[in-house]
Amino acid sequence: FYFPMWTFKLFLGIASSCLGALIVFPSLNFTRIHFEALKTTKSFLVRSLLNISFISPLICVSLWLKATGRNLLPSGAQEEDNSLLSLYKIIAIFTFSFIRFVLFGTIIQ
Repeated sequence: FYFPMWTFKLFLGIASSCLGALIVFPSLNFTRIHFEALKTTKSFLVRSLLNISFISPLICVSLWLKATGRNLLPSGAQEEDNSLLSLYKIIAIFTFSFIRFVLFGTIIQ
């Protein structure tokens, strides 16, 4: 069965645009909510925690990249097993989840 290249490219373009729309629109809504929370908050500590909470998904994803995750480990522990890196990942996930839980009322206002 012959499948022309232009048909494949057309399908790939349509699939990519649909996937992009699914990713971008919720992100724009989350950004709007974050911006509104920053406008209504006066405390420096809460604003800092809101910014950390906003960036936390990027930090969590970057921990799973080999180059970034390995650079966080001490130089002697890089030859050891992945238990220390796994511990860093778990601590980061729980810390960021706790910050989001604490700021939930501020974000939703």
